[in-house]
Amino acid sequence: MNLVQIEIKDHICTLKMNRADKLNALNWDLIEEFTESLKSIQKECIQGNIRVLLIGSTNSKAFCAGADLAERIQMTEEKVVDTLKKLRILADSINAIPVPTIAVMEGVAFGGGFEIALACDLRICTPQSQMGLTETSLAIIPGAGGTQRLARIVGESRAKELIFLSKRLSAAEATHLGIVNASNESPWVQANLWAKELTTKGPLALRYSKEAISGGIDLPLHEGLDLEHECYLKLLSSHDRKEGLVSFIEKRAPSYKGN
Repeated sequence: MNLVQIEIKDHICTLKMNRADKLNALNWDLIEEFTESLKSIQKECIQGNIRVLLIGSTNSKAFCAGADLAERIQMTEEKVVDTLKKLRILADSINAIPVPTIAVMEGVAFGGGFEIALACDLRICTPQSQMGLTETSLAIIPGAGGTQRLARIVGESRAKELIFLSKRLSAAEATHLGIVNASNESPWVQANLWAKELTTKGPLALRYSKEAISGGIDLPLHEGLDLEHECYLKLLSSHDRKEGLVSFIEKRAPSYKGN
């Protein structure tokens, strides 16, 4: 059985973790298959075949419960370090996908599972969802980017509170803090509505918007503005920019090609 299921339709890629009986607990094999899948998805994005990536689960009870602790306790310290590196590569690979990424969070998302969601651009959950970086209760810390990505979303002080206390956030709390963009009883319906809307936008515009925001957020303002300008210039001679202007004048829907 594949531990990751992938479907591509109408420029929307849906990737679902499929270790349902273990609530998608991140063992070595799942991390490896997930990471390899992202390599193929990255290529499809660059070729223009994928314009949006949705990441979720085949199990509505859990987006991802976190590390597979039953496997982890059997590991040597060296193997733990290797696993941690692989999990960080996985999260970084999600972050590096050049198209908008949406985490569809049904059920729980703890530890490494929450770190996967934090590596996405947008997050949708159910009203019943719970999430958090709960590692300090196990005498460890988040190790796949959680301390850094959460702090960039909610700020240093709030991130310290949530991580120090191993706080389990409700959907309402996560939405209030700006961690989750939307809470919906049918998160896949909402995510697909967003995805379909995103496919109507200029693919290059989305790509360079993402590059400008993600790449500039930690730069001094003047450097961030320079990055924004560089990204804008990359669009000047594109077919899509001209198509956007012409379609507006002609009062019709644009036909963007991603070039």
